[in-house]
Amino acid sequence: MARRDGGTLADIARRAGVSKMTVSRALRMPEKVAAGTREKIMRAVRERGFVPSRLAAGLAGGRTGLVAAIVPTTTTTMFTAAIRGLDHALTAEQQALVIGQSEYRKDSEERLVRAYLAWRPDGLILTGGVHTPALETLLRRGGVPVAEMWTLRPDPIGAAIGFSDRAAFVELTRRLIAAGLRRPGFIARDTIGDPRVPERLGGYREVMADAGLGPRVVLQPGSQPAIQAGAAGFDRLLAEFPDTDAAMFASDTLALGGRFGCMRRGLRVPEDMALTGFGDLELSAEMEPRLTTITIPGERIGKLAADWVQGQLAGKRGATVVDVGYTIAVRGSAPV
Repeated sequence: MARRDGGTLADIARRAGVSKMTVSRALRMPEKVAAGTREKIMRAVRERGFVPSRLAAGLAGGRTGLVAAIVPTTTTTMFTAAIRGLDHALTAEQQALVIGQSEYRKDSEERLVRAYLAWRPDGLILTGGVHTPALETLLRRGGVPVAEMWTLRPDPIGAAIGFSDRAAFVELTRRLIAAGLRRPGFIARDTIGDPRVPERLGGYREVMADAGLGPRVVLQPGSQPAIQAGAAGFDRLLAEFPDTDAAMFASDTLALGGRFGCMRRGLRVPEDMALTGFGDLELSAEMEPRLTTITIPGERIGKLAADWVQGQLAGKRGATVVDVGYTIAVRGSAPV
């Protein structure tokens, strides 16, 4: 099968003077066809503008050359970095990346996976390790390599490649307290279906409890735009806990809203109020003062997920849980 203007497999075979089976083999496994024959076939392909049907190849038991990935959103720099890593790694292996957005909805993720599986992808790359029970069963029985990014679940469907949100906030909260900031608050958007915020909040609560300190938590509606949510959450935090000396935001964009809140109140950063974020966005290094934040190697996560899928296709056994870690970028907003 091919596009109408590019002819058919039989047309290419006649033009090259070989069988259809030889053309098919040259397109799917070129290393198994003699160089001279392969060149004749590829010349015919170029002359006719032939585009082989990946779907037909998949139905015949071959590979489609497609890898599908689902992220919560493409508006967040961390996820776009992972997409970039995926795309670079897959393109190098002549595979195509298909991207879907779940909008943090597990039912949307299941719908997208079912749609992609109908196209027989070579692999699936999901974000996070929490899925609907039906999707979990489907993926474990689907026979398609599955990598889960951004998570370290101990029993991944295929592989889990990510970091610990909880560990990151445990370390950051401990650093703040050790620096003498004994009244830090936590601000996030309550995004239903996103397990990452509860993990970050859990790390914060753990350290506050260990230090004998009461938690100061503000959760804004998940539908609220991030900068607006950060500013409104900061106002709520100070209304409920006026003596707060540090604001820990679950994302850098939220932290930007908190910075605007400090400016409106005339609060100096970090002298009157320390600020921290998560994600290390480009704007974080340009704020004044520059934002102390948690840096995640998003592009490396994407590359490793793609590499793992490709390894599975090649019959290799790779690590099933890969912790890429995180770093804390210490800057002027919270010298910890």
